[in-house]
Amino acid sequence: MTSPTATAWLVPTAGSLLDREMIREAMARYCRGIDRLDADLIKSAYHPDAFDDHGPFKGTRDDFVEWIVPFLRREYVTTSHHLTTMSIEVEGDVAYVETYAVVVQQKEVDGKTLQLVANSRYADRFERRGGDWRIATRVVIMDSSRTDDIAAWQGSSPLSSMTAGARDRSDPAYRR
Repeated sequence: MTSPTATAWLVPTAGSLLDREMIREAMARYCRGIDRLDADLIKSAYHPDAFDDHGPFKGTRDDFVEWIVPFLRREYVTTSHHLTTMSIEVEGDVAYVETYAVVVQQKEVDGKTLQLVANSRYADRFERRGGDWRIATRVVIMDSSRTDDIAAWQGSSPLSSMTAGARDRSDPAYRR
C-alpha cells in the first residue's frame, strides 16, 4: 500500500502541476536575487511575514534581506546558487518543499582566491495567498562543504572573451 504522499507523485493533476511550477519559479527568483544582490527579487520569493533560519541569521524576510545583501557584497566576489532535486508536497494552500542546492562562492583572502562549495537543502513551507505561492518559513540545512584555493588562470583562455556577469541589475540577464 502506498502512502498519500507517494500517491500524489504518481498522478499529478493539472492544478498541482501549476502549483509546483509556481513554487519552482519562486525558488528561481530567490536564487537570481541572491546572486545578483537584488533585494526586491529576493523579497518576491517570500511572503512579507515569512521567517528565515539561515544559520547565523534567524528572523523576518525584510531583516534577512537587510542582512544578506551587504553580507554577500562584503564577503564574496561571486555567488552562484544551483537548485537540483526538489520534493514538493502540496496540501491545499500549503506546500512542503525540500530543495537540494549546490552553492559556489568565491572570495579573496590575503591575495588568494578561495572557492567555497556548499551542499545544502532548503526545507520550506510555502503558502498560497491570493493565488501566489511564496515561502512562509525556511530552514537552511547544511549537508557538507569544502573550500578550495584556486589559482588564477595563467595565459590566454577562451573564457576571458565571454560576457562578464554583474552582481546587480546591470547583469546581462536583466536585458530584455
